[in-house]
Parts: sequence; structure tokens; C-alpha cells
Amino acid sequence: MMKNSLPVIAMVSVILFSCSQPQTRVAHELWYKQTKEAILHQSALEPDSVWYTFNQDSSYKTIWQYHEHHLITKRGFNKSIFRYESNFSKNGLFELRREMCDNGKIGFEGIFYKTKAYGLSTWYDCQDHPVSQGVRFNGEKIGNWKSWKSPKEAPTEEEHGNQLPLDSFPVLKGY
Repeated sequence: MMKNSLPVIAMVSVILFSCSQPQTRVAHELWYKQTKEAILHQSALEPDSVWYTFNQDSSYKTIWQYHEHHLITKRGFNKSIFRYESNFSKNGLFELRREMCDNGKIGFEGIFYKTKAYGLSTWYDCQDHPVSQGVRFNGEKIGNWKSWKSPKEAPTEEEHGNQLPLDSFPVLKGY
């Protein structure tokens, strides 16, 4: 009986020890992935109304899509070129923001809560290669950030401190 309980005791010890440690990049990546999936799921509803706005010379157009009076997506175009897309949670507090390059590839992707950046933020070189990546909390850089000069080179790293436990991050409730 004692022999079989050793793996359980070891696992509980690891869990308890890890709870007192700063959160790892893996934990933040998991929060980001789960929150991104929830936002995309909640914003995937069929819009029941669409609103268009234009600047004075109509070179810039924004498309606002709503479902039951809730903004679910917003897309911006400059001279008919797709520039950004925001997907919103049903409660409107969370936003998955993507900024687009001229070639249609993603130039930036990150999650915002009440208009402030949270979680993993990634900038790309318009060829799907990351240029800069790290975690933000309330719009501020925290922890270790990576930067790439070229896709084939190892990234340089810069420490911003302020490691925060993951339970400090906002949680998107399911609907």
C-alpha cells in the first residue's frame, strides 16, 4: 500500500511547490490559448446586424458586426486592404486583436481585457515569423521577452521582472 502511494505523494508535492512559484511561460501560453479559443467561440455567432463607418474621403472603412446587440467582430480596411480584426467576448470585456500586414498575414496578435493588453503578445515580420513576443499585464511588459533579428537566429531575451501569478489574470467565463 505504501509503495503505491509514493507517486501520488510526489505529484501532490510538485503541485504544492509549483503553486508558490512564479508562473511559467507555459502557464501563460495555456491561459492565452484557452482565452483566445473562448473569445473566438463567443464571437463566431451569426451577426444579426452590421454597421459600416467611413472616414471623410471613404478611404478607411470599419465593419461592426453585432449579435443580439453585442459587438462580436470589428474589421478595418484602408483603401480596401484588410488592416485589423477584433473579436469580442459576449460580455464585451475581452478582445482578441489582430493587425494585418499588406500581404494579408498577421503582423500582431494579442488579447485585451477592458482595452488593456494581457497575456502573450506577438509581433510578426509579415512572413509568419515572430519578431517580438512576451507577456503583458494591464498593458505593461512582464517577465522574459524574446526578440528575433531573423527567423534563423536565436532570439535575444530581455527580462522585465514583475512575474505575476496566473490567478492575477482576468478569466473569461463561458456562456
